Amino acid sequence: MADQNPDRCPLGRQNHSEIENLKVSDERQWRIIESLQNRLPAWATILIGILMGLLGVLLTVSLAHNDTPQNQRSITEMRARN
Repeated sequence: MADQNPDRCPLGRQNHSEIENLKVSDERQWRIIESLQNRLPAWATILIGILMGLLGVLLTVSLAHNDTPQNQRSITEMRARN
C-alpha cells in the first residue's frame, strides 16, 4: 500500500500546496459570485435613481407652488392678528 503522506515527497508537498491554494481561490471566487447574485440589476438601480430624481423635482415644484403671493399674504395677515 502506498504512503499517502505528502510531506515525504518534495513533489507531493508542492502538489499539496498548489491544491490548497486552488481551494482558497475557489472559495474566494464563490464568495464573489454569491455577492454579485444578491445585487440589484443595473436597470433597477437606474430606475430607482430616476424615480428619486423625479420625486425631488415634484416636491420642489409643489413647495414652490405653495409659496404664492396669496399664501404669503394670508401668513402676513395671521401674524398681524396675533
